[in-house]
Amino acid sequence: MMPRPDVEKLGLKHRRIPIVSIGKDVYLDTRLQLPALEALFPDTPKLGFEAGKESDQFALQQLLSTLTTDSGVFQTAASLIPSDTPLLQDPKWQEDRKNYFPHGDMSKESMDRAKPGAEVEMARTYKLLESILQDDRAWIANGNRPSLADIEAIWPVIFTMNIPGALASDKFSKEIFPKVYAWVDRFQAAVGTAKNHQGKHQSLKEVRPRRRLPSQSTAASQRAWTLQMRSSSS
Repeated sequence: MMPRPDVEKLGLKHRRIPIVSIGKDVYLDTRLQLPALEALFPDTPKLGFEAGKESDQFALQQLLSTLTTDSGVFQTAASLIPSDTPLLQDPKWQEDRKNYFPHGDMSKESMDRAKPGAEVEMARTYKLLESILQDDRAWIANGNRPSLADIEAIWPVIFTMNIPGALASDKFSKEIFPKVYAWVDRFQAAVGTAKNHQGKHQSLKEVRPRRRLPSQSTAASQRAWTLQMRSSSS
């Protein structure tokens, strides 16, 4: 990912995020990036999809995308960060990220008040994923390898698991959600295998954009910016 000062040069207010450029198209949202990358190779089977099951698997993928990103699951996950985490006490960090928290206040008192409700909401997400995996499928879409459905669903789970003290052991243990934990282990192993097959990454030095992106970060504004770029270069 590009350093934040370079991201700001593009006219973006995002933090360090993956940015994908395909021709004249620039994608800022991972949910747009992954399908766009798959579309580059139409003759290659979709990631983790099986012939004859594409419609059902795509529907599940879209539902999980909406759940994790649009229904507040990530904000709920952020509310589980322990209130005594040193970084939360940094005024600059608080100001920078206050809009990402549902209560808009990252004081210890506010975080402590929000945590019980966040635990209830996150437990619902874990229970949903546990129920999907209950039939011993290896992957969310029931394919033979990870799919976009796994990617859409797993990132807030891994986020909470990787923060010490975020998950109460009496509410989110391996004993309570054995299928979810086993699924995360499989996914992490698959990611490790994929990384071993990658070539050497090219490092970016300094970004010198020819044109700034619009201040809005919505998919619609991205499409409008893309059309503008196409028009000006044709």
